[in-house]
Amino acid sequence: MRATPAELAVLLAGEPAGALRLDGLRVQRGDGRPAAAGSVQLAGARFVEPGGEARALDLSGWTLLPGLCDAHLHLFHEARRRLRVDLSGVRRRSELWERLQASAAESAGPLIGVGWDESAWDEPRFPTRRELDALLPGRPVGLIRVCGHVAVANGEALRLLGQPASEGLLLEGEAVALARRFPLGQPELLEAAAKAASDLARQGLTAVTDMGAADLPALAAALPADFPLRVEYFHAGPLAELPTDGAPGPGRPLGRKFFLDGSIGGRSAAVAAPYVEGGTGELLYGDAALRSELAAALAAGWSVALHAIGERALAQALDCLAALRPPAGRARLEHVELLLPGQAERAAALDLAVCMQPNFMDRWGRQGGLYARALGEGWRARFGGPADWRRVGATLAYGTDGMPAALWPALRAAVDPEVFGGATDAPEAAIAAVTGDAARAAGREVEWGRVLPGHSADFCLVERDPAADYFRGEVTPALTVRAGRPTWIASHHQGR
Repeated sequence: MRATPAELAVLLAGEPAGALRLDGLRVQRGDGRPAAAGSVQLAGARFVEPGGEARALDLSGWTLLPGLCDAHLHLFHEARRRLRVDLSGVRRRSELWERLQASAAESAGPLIGVGWDESAWDEPRFPTRRELDALLPGRPVGLIRVCGHVAVANGEALRLLGQPASEGLLLEGEAVALARRFPLGQPELLEAAAKAASDLARQGLTAVTDMGAADLPALAAALPADFPLRVEYFHAGPLAELPTDGAPGPGRPLGRKFFLDGSIGGRSAAVAAPYVEGGTGELLYGDAALRSELAAALAAGWSVALHAIGERALAQALDCLAALRPPAGRARLEHVELLLPGQAERAAALDLAVCMQPNFMDRWGRQGGLYARALGEGWRARFGGPADWRRVGATLAYGTDGMPAALWPALRAAVDPEVFGGATDAPEAAIAAVTGDAARAAGREVEWGRVLPGHSADFCLVERDPAADYFRGEVTPALTVRAGRPTWIASHHQGR
């Protein structure tokens, strides 16, 4: 008799009672190959070799995938978004003012808005200090752009930041300082992070690679053992803030993150050709300083992740890493949107993992979108796509950067010719980019990310193989399991 995902969830949620064998499945193992008919056996928190005494469940008709990993996310930014004024859905400038005024009427104290994206507005320009001063005089107001590299503040917020004479536009470190000046408490952040994690588990996620947030080491250390996700993280702060005790738990440090440049939306990514408005962005490190800090992190046994969006930032990353020659699996590149000839080959030769955000191109790379307005004619020829990295044999992982935190649409974008032209990914390879290769990019390829004996029993069940139709339509797992324990069960599947 066929079993349901709900029946499996009940067994997994109970006391361990020996091995379970799941029969009749189509299994996608996270290795880039198509799903195939097969069985999967697990005992407790791990997949095990098939055979021996095991309780069998017939799950015919279901497809099992490894638990997904968003390889570039800021989980606690997602938590903060739930506690700040969420401006991500704003589409008109007037709507921005209305939402801020409504939020101001509901609460006292500083007003911090997050997630705004002027490129989607009817009048695509940044808000100004003057506008915020006129809207809410005498009350601290700060608005952090969706990229996190740009913020705008009013006079009262600037006074508290010690910058009363500023025109209000805050870039890079100044934008980070705004968020830090008006912090949220740890208990409420942890509660909001748990809600965000539950939403991600509903998508089939069992892991994220967190790419930094204020107080991240302390927040990650405070995550409860039954947190829905494993949180492997890179810290953008000093090395001394990374824990070295190796304590077990869902939050585990991977190493240090380095911001080499900014964002295209902020016109601060270090590009090779000028922006339409002029300028080529900026490098946030000198070469010698970057080499020194990378060397210190690697010597301490940590991995390194380098944020590099523009061609000049990527060139600096490659030059510094070529000089240091980090061990395999200990260095990765984040975003790498713009490529000069030969840069992909250099990255592959250094065995660097690469983490892309296909949703960026889907969101900002459409005709007349942000990239065209910022970079001008011929911009698309400068962008790398998934196929450019597959061609050179690089380890490729995908993350969303929370823009938005929706991994299935990002996979759909990766395989869509309307988004990447002739540089699309293959569907099965795209799944590997958020399972086995995401684990490899995190240095955890022997622990999770694949359906293999000895790996953590992280998986999700879906009604159809999402790769078979190029991720079209909504993909909603019926069940998500981390380390052999259910973290999500869809209510409409419970009676099946």
